[in-house]
Amino acid sequence: MKSEHNYLVGEKIRIKSLNIEGYLVWLYAGQGLICSQNVTIDASIKDSVTATKAAMEKVKAGSGGQTCTSVSGVTGGSADIEVIA
Repeated sequence: MKSEHNYLVGEKIRIKSLNIEGYLVWLYAGQGLICSQNVTIDASIKDSVTATKAAMEKVKAGSGGQTCTSVSGVTGGSADIEVIA
């Protein structure tokens, strides 16, 4: 699933306006899903609902301690989103 603004799935980002940082699962039209650890989902998934479900299943199956946060109201501009190296 492609995210807007050319941020890569799996990239660690900080959303300044929401004070959230984590790994990007998807971000589109101001909505998104950020996880505390990188969650790899199938590249063929094209819609956010399926992507969220796939990510949550991976989190449940994982070793625990990982959380995913749904975000909304992301302005999305590069001034708001910072990639963390």
